[in-house]
Amino acid sequence: LYLRALHERGELKPIPEIHWRVDRSLDEYKRRFGFSIPEFLQALSDPTHKKLLLEFGPGSGASKQERAAAGILDRYEDVAMADALYYPLAGSIYNTLDWEKLTSKLGNTLPLIDKDKQLIAEMIYKAIMITDSEEEKPDFTYAQKRIQEITDNPRKLTEIITKIAPHLLRIENIPSTISTRDEQGNVIYPYKINVASAKERSLSFLAAKAELANNAETYLKKEQDPFQAIPAYPAGTIIGDFSKIKALKDNQVDVALGVRSTVYKRGEDYVEFMNTMVQKLAPGGVYIDDNVRDNDGWTYRLAELSQVQAECADPSIAFTLILGPGFPGEDYRQDEVPLAVVVSKGTDYHSQISTRLEPGYRLVSLTDYTADKQNLQTLDSTGYVLKTVAESEITRGPSVDARRSA
Repeated sequence: LYLRALHERGELKPIPEIHWRVDRSLDEYKRRFGFSIPEFLQALSDPTHKKLLLEFGPGSGASKQERAAAGILDRYEDVAMADALYYPLAGSIYNTLDWEKLTSKLGNTLPLIDKDKQLIAEMIYKAIMITDSEEEKPDFTYAQKRIQEITDNPRKLTEIITKIAPHLLRIENIPSTISTRDEQGNVIYPYKINVASAKERSLSFLAAKAELANNAETYLKKEQDPFQAIPAYPAGTIIGDFSKIKALKDNQVDVALGVRSTVYKRGEDYVEFMNTMVQKLAPGGVYIDDNVRDNDGWTYRLAELSQVQAECADPSIAFTLILGPGFPGEDYRQDEVPLAVVVSKGTDYHSQISTRLEPGYRLVSLTDYTADKQNLQTLDSTGYVLKTVAESEITRGPSVDARRSA
């Protein structure tokens, strides 16, 4: 019912680009923060009253569902905020295909394992999303008409699958979800997944691909409610732009988390948002977000964070970076890059976080990290990060420590 209501208001949408991921699972948080969120939240909880936990960009709501299953919500008012509820179209496709009928057709000699099923759904998803015959191009364009049709009416999915299915036979490679940037800063997809070679794929996969290409309509759950196929968990989600946090009371948020969400605020919008979050944190509150790093590791918002720190007159606010291994195919450096920022108010969370960090992760203050100019020079191939930090320091004048001393 809630999904239908969100759809009617234009607030339920398939992810618009293939490098978007909306699973937001607890494993995803662990990779980007370097420690277990459930353990951290349990340690911060107070048995005498519920704290306010605010998650930015819950995606499909997977991590929220996992937190509920872990019993964490007994100690927190778990609230999420997003501009819309986004869902993975590949998941809808997976739930729309009649796997029992397809596996029966293939027979016992060609067992179709779940890994093959997941890749079939991903292949169909990308065939729908990408303009016909552009799957091999690193700078492909999106099939906006098809995407909009599904956004406007999820029932269109089965019809569109039937239309594009014959094209599956000609598709040899699909782009990986890992993106990078060209010299102009445009998102490109140089990495491919082979979906045609017997050396790369199982015979069962190739047989299922051919069967769907020729008879897709036979294997679709046409009578199924399309909203039941959408893998999204909207409970407790506030729909609205992240700037809506201005409506919250100051000193209200005990814990805030963000992964691949507020990173889409840039420049002065990002600075304004972070300044607002500083005001909303409750005494003893903590905010952890991966928005210091562009989703594809193209750059790091160290200059902007330094500006936020400089504009913060409250000496109880601390800015700390979580450093960890770069993402393969994304970050220029693979050994160690800024992955997330920790903003705390009045309580030092260094020991509580550092003792939980996985090997290869560590904490460092924002001030100390930006002071190491040689290190900043190596974060990208062009020196862009160092340049922006240096320009920011000239604009700001005295360091934050000097301002606070004054």
